[in-house]
Amino acid sequence: MDGGVAAAASVSKKRKQWLNNQDLISDLPDEILDIIISRLPTKPAARTAVLSSRWRHLWRSAPLNLAVDRRLSGWECDRIAIVSKILAAHAGPVCRLSLHGIICLRRGIYRKIDRWFRSPTLDGLEELDFTSNGSYYGDGDGGDRPPRPLPPSALRFAIAPTLRAVNIDSCDFPEIDAAPALLFPRLKQLKLYKVAISQAAIHRLLSGCIALESLELESTHGLNTVQIVSPTLRSIVVSVSYHNRANVMLQKLVVEDAPCLERLIPRGDGPNIIKVISASKLAVEYLSSKT
Repeated sequence: MDGGVAAAASVSKKRKQWLNNQDLISDLPDEILDIIISRLPTKPAARTAVLSSRWRHLWRSAPLNLAVDRRLSGWECDRIAIVSKILAAHAGPVCRLSLHGIICLRRGIYRKIDRWFRSPTLDGLEELDFTSNGSYYGDGDGGDRPPRPLPPSALRFAIAPTLRAVNIDSCDFPEIDAAPALLFPRLKQLKLYKVAISQAAIHRLLSGCIALESLELESTHGLNTVQIVSPTLRSIVVSVSYHNRANVMLQKLVVEDAPCLERLIPRGDGPNIIKVISASKLAVEYLSSKT
């Protein structure tokens, strides 16, 4: 190797070492780093706070995506403790809160989740995914767990102008017939799966979703009839499960007035009766034979 080639190789090696030692990410503007932190999983996002005082400041103000599941910790008590610490230390908004497999029957855990929902950090919440670890439908081996109630404090998001999507799975929906008026001004997607909800509660809930575009009611019970009056709704998915006939199951879906409705998809057994009064955009092929 001649002198020129050796010198070039030496410079290239030194440049590579210099680049490896540089913290190029930290040179990015705060706006970009906020986006990076907001897209990280819960635990790695929280760990950025120990990198430097700048990262600590960024983490405390960056929008968070909180996922409370087994990836956070294998033990539920540890998951609850970690999220409680995050919410106590984080001043910025939480864009998405996902709780999967939560066992709320223990009063201490239930109270902590209730406090989460009341936290000012969640004032700007955009997506809520609440999945309990209970079910109404046994598998015959005696291992089925009873359903868990959704904390009533979750209804405070009715006044949040940011909430866009809600998924509630395997729990009791709180009674809202005596609650203050509910209004979800920007909620576009609502899914209830294996949820016990009363006739009065579903009526008040849907009446408050003034921008709703997608509604899924799968294996819901506690109500007999759902009436749809919505100027914005575009899609309805509905199913009925008869695993436990002791529960009141959805028997009738009535679309009274839905001018934007394009899809109505009954899954599985579907309700016994589907009645469409006014839905000018609804394609006939999307209707069940049970009309």
